[in-house]
Amino acid sequence: MAGHLDETEATLADTQRAIQAMKVDLIVLSIFTPYPGTELFEECQKRGMIGKVHDPSLYNHQSPENCFTPHITKDRFRELVNVIAREVDDINEKGRRRQNQLAYIRAFFDEIKSAGIASAVKRTAQFLLRKVVAS
Repeated sequence: MAGHLDETEATLADTQRAIQAMKVDLIVLSIFTPYPGTELFEECQKRGMIGKVHDPSLYNHQSPENCFTPHITKDRFRELVNVIAREVDDINEKGRRRQNQLAYIRAFFDEIKSAGIASAVKRTAQFLLRKVVAS
């Protein structure tokens, strides 16, 4: 989560470094969103970040309207979060490719197990020959 009330450029940079260090296939990045009726919503109102008239349809976890960080300007926050979001998208895309490759490999070995070793050797040889001929 990015953009909590006490977020600073330094803590956002810590979040970015943590994301970069993770060895995972999927990351979900959410922007802090205070919902009406919660203590954090009331705190944002007390701090003057949310007025008396509030349209919750403008705010969601990825909304450019979300900026409840008094230590970072809205434009700077969006700039920093957009960089992190692109990095998260890259990690997620690599993760999807890796998951697809693993699914293909699992299916291949499941097929080998069900077809038997002789059939598996024959299909592997045919596959490798196609690769050699194609290159």
